[in-house]
Amino acid sequence: MKTIFDTETIIAARTSNMYLAQGIGAVIAAFMMAYLSSANKSNLLLWGQILFIVPVTLLGLITNLNIVYVLLAFIGWGTVTQLITMNTMIQIRVPNQLRGRVFSIYFWGLQGVAPFGSIVIGWMAQTWSVRASLVTGGLVCLLSIFLVRFFFKKKGEDTLNAK
Repeated sequence: MKTIFDTETIIAARTSNMYLAQGIGAVIAAFMMAYLSSANKSNLLLWGQILFIVPVTLLGLITNLNIVYVLLAFIGWGTVTQLITMNTMIQIRVPNQLRGRVFSIYFWGLQGVAPFGSIVIGWMAQTWSVRASLVTGGLVCLLSIFLVRFFFKKKGEDTLNAK
């Protein structure tokens, strides 16, 4: 027997609210990035990564819908902060004659490999569970950030720092 909470209208409203929460975080990030345009890009990128990955990981552990909305707002903020910061860093650091080539490789890496990641995450969600795939994916991303930031950085140089 269906309850009022299983109706299509309620499900559609819940989904709309989730997109709205993520959009609110994204708009806040856009205004903050405009305000913080002269800030240290390396720090902004790190904050964007952390405030994207930690809420994604927590989504696998949370069942309260109101907390999910807050986490989705942070995910929206982290996504936009990362994208704006990475685009700005490329624009600032790459010579004019190479910018088109670098951006094409960057966009391929950003969007071209996403279907392969989607296949892996989809397999994990079907084989294990959605919750386990969120937590595992988040932990792998956190480990990746740690490795890139602390082990692959050139000695004596902050390779991610561009103002």
